[in-house]
Amino acid sequence: MTLWLTLLVSLFLAVVVIDRVVAIVATRLARSQVADLVDVVRHLRIRVRGAPFLTQALRGRYRYVYVTGRGLAIGPITDGRLRGVLRGVRVPLRAALAGTVHEVPVARIDSSVVVPYAQVPLLTRIAGLVVEPDGTHLSVRAPFPVPGVGELVRVVARGELLVVDGQVRMTVSGLRVAGVGLPSVVVAQLSRALSSSIVIPPLPYGLTIVDVRVGAEGLIIRCAATDVVLRAVGRAPVVSAATG
Repeated sequence: MTLWLTLLVSLFLAVVVIDRVVAIVATRLARSQVADLVDVVRHLRIRVRGAPFLTQALRGRYRYVYVTGRGLAIGPITDGRLRGVLRGVRVPLRAALAGTVHEVPVARIDSSVVVPYAQVPLLTRIAGLVVEPDGTHLSVRAPFPVPGVGELVRVVARGELLVVDGQVRMTVSGLRVAGVGLPSVVVAQLSRALSSSIVIPPLPYGLTIVDVRVGAEGLIIRCAATDVVLRAVGRAPVVSAATG
């Protein structure tokens, strides 16, 4: 009985050790396949989840691969944050052991990009724009010439965000100018001028914008893509036509 117990305990420990080794190898492999992100994201972190890893490795399919990073630099955005999860990642065990993995099919990618409020104006055409969180909406300010005043005055309004055809759009309401009463036609004109598209630069892996909301530190842009093929360093990722 003692011998059997010793063997069982030894076997259990061996399986645990092997499982952890597989987890480390899987994480390193995942990092190599998303290495294109290293150029645009500082402090990139990759985690493979969905234990036990050993059974996932034997099947050649991993449930979740989590990607997080700070310092996202895409277009005018220089200090964004990225958080994403790759679902249904397929890596044949034989190819992984042989080090011949050049492509990694992924069933779906869900991610969010946080754009700091200080950098949101850079994504619009409105000079002097300032946006700040105000509950679930935005507080929007900008200098505009107002008819009858003869100079630039600060216009204040409430901004609402929505996604139209995969693009972020900001519309404003409740526009006012401190100390100045404006005719409704002027208010409507300024509201149209202050409403604007927030142009998000192309995101990695063909991610499509599906939602946007106001966060504590910046705009939270939620994105998704399906049937993505990640390629090794130096090869562009491939995305099927079915995205979103």
